[in-house]
Amino acid sequence: EHIRGHHVHVSTPEDASSSQYNQGLYEFLPHAFKHNFLNAWKLEKQYLERKGKKNLSVHNELIWWYAISALFAVAFGLAFGWMGVLFFLAQSFVAAFTLEVINYVEHY
Repeated sequence: EHIRGHHVHVSTPEDASSSQYNQGLYEFLPHAFKHNFLNAWKLEKQYLERKGKKNLSVHNELIWWYAISALFAVAFGLAFGWMGVLFFLAQSFVAAFTLEVINYVEHY
């Protein structure tokens, strides 16, 4: 989504990572999380269709990234138990939250 979406539409209404004028942070964050997620899937589907590949296939980069994240969660669980999984999920949320706060500030 970052290169095929954000860089193409930066600071326009089509870019979910750019806040709108007078949009508060807590209004921006849910919008950014939702629309960046949905737009990433839409862009990946379009990309794969241009390549003649199926969306739900091993060629879908998003599936790979989610699988890698799931493997990390499992690894943390095996290494540290349920607290490891909780830590992994919490740090993932903090990372995503921090990224979107930075986007809000940089693209306001």
